[in-house]
Amino acid sequence: MTIVYKVSLIAEAPEGEEYAIVTLTINNLQNDKTYSFSSLLVAVYDEDGFQYESDFTALTALKQGLVGGEILPGKKLSGKIPYLVPVGADIELHFKYDIFGGTTAVFDLS
Repeated sequence: MTIVYKVSLIAEAPEGEEYAIVTLTINNLQNDKTYSFSSLLVAVYDEDGFQYESDFTALTALKQGLVGGEILPGKKLSGKIPYLVPVGADIELHFKYDIFGGTTAVFDLS
């Protein structure tokens, strides 16, 4: 996959790799606390346990790229995070939503 912004090429996946673009919506269900989100809390893993971080070059090319931000009580934050992964890899998303408590949610993206 090639990501193009306006008319200039921004990010192109090398041979044997492709972009997995994950769309996330994080809802702050708390009534009185602001939640700080960072895309660094999210990573994808393949079936062999290899970790893939978000691809910053591709992230800047996306109109709705999600880097992070403060989420007020009762509000939400949405956007897309691109990952450069091997073609055809079975991947799962790990979201460390409670970094201090070590709580991680895992989602199968196969």
